[in-house]
Amino acid sequence: MTDSWNDLAADRDDNPSVLLFADNAYRSLREAVDLRGRRILDFGCGTGLLSARMAPDASQIVALDPSAAMASRVRAKQLSKVQVRESVLDPQAPMLAEPFDLVVASSALGFVEDVSATLNTIRQLLRPGGTLVHWDWCQTDGAVGPGLIGGG
Repeated sequence: MTDSWNDLAADRDDNPSVLLFADNAYRSLREAVDLRGRRILDFGCGTGLLSARMAPDASQIVALDPSAAMASRVRAKQLSKVQVRESVLDPQAPMLAEPFDLVVASSALGFVEDVSATLNTIRQLLRPGGTLVHWDWCQTDGAVGPGLIGGG
């Protein structure tokens, strides 16, 4: 799966549907959570579109993606307060040692092998009272569109 995401990274930020999805996700996030001063994990960050939108308000963001090309695109943006890691979700990783106030997963959970294990790991990474917000693409009439399915 990582190789196919590497192939998509180069023009991902030029895709109007992807940009609209990121805008919609960010807008819904702002309606649900106060981002000011939060330590955030952007799980499956892709090219960092959501991280870029959250960075001005966050205290720190760890942008995590297993795709080298996606992580490289985030690094190229030189986002302040954003630490980029090309990695899978590993609770033993040093950059994940401090608990997070918020974990965002934009179209990420559909691509993990074991959703239950991943959710348990995310729960371990969240501080007590922390929040997980996940979005995914909506599908209607067999067509994928830029709408959102969200949850917290």
